[in-house]
Amino acid sequence: MTMQGAADIFRAYGIEVSDTDPAKLKKCRNRLMMQHHPDHTGNTKDAQRINAAYDILCGKQSPRLALPALRREGPVGDTRNARRESSVWAYAGHSGGRPPDATIVRSDYTDVNFIKKSMWELSFRSQQEYVVWGYDGAVFRNSVSVYGAPRIFCYMATAMIELQTKGGAHPCACRAVIVAEEGNRTFWLVYADGKYFDAPINLEHGSLNDNPGNDQKFKHGLPEILDSLIRARLQ
Repeated sequence: MTMQGAADIFRAYGIEVSDTDPAKLKKCRNRLMMQHHPDHTGNTKDAQRINAAYDILCGKQSPRLALPALRREGPVGDTRNARRESSVWAYAGHSGGRPPDATIVRSDYTDVNFIKKSMWELSFRSQQEYVVWGYDGAVFRNSVSVYGAPRIFCYMATAMIELQTKGGAHPCACRAVIVAEEGNRTFWLVYADGKYFDAPINLEHGSLNDNPGNDQKFKHGLPEILDSLIRARLQ
């Protein structure tokens, strides 16, 4: 983990470290641990990430990389544009004033940020935003916003299948994967029941927002659509 990466972790929790001395940093770290330690209301992943970032910033990993070195890089305003450019993929689906957390914990598709970065790179750094939805046969379990392109829909499907079946605290089945262009209610069915569709199937929902799960008729009717595709395949 780099110094900048460690600083971004603290920023993700609302703490700016570029003008914080070691004593204040320790207090901030202790306050975060009170909130995010599994013995309180948090979880092990968050606690480990906070501790790892703290060790980097206070110089435990290397005395040369102590907190003053971060301040010598210049004020936050001078580094923000560079940071934004290097992790532009993390801004897919992001809203709000704070930069998104661009930390990649695992280099596989069970890590949402790895998915986001991979799709951005596979699409040659596209600026077009898509939402990838995983359907377990009854409800939409997961969604990931990415920058991508239609030519990598199959990669989006593979990523969602891995995330839904192997990632998180409660892995589940992934019967279908649907991709939607951000702000567009036309969806593409790109995977269903073990088959990737080279020519994605257009679907539409009537939800008042971009979440297909909010359209009960669409959600409950999707199994029949999938079953009909299986029947057509067997004929």
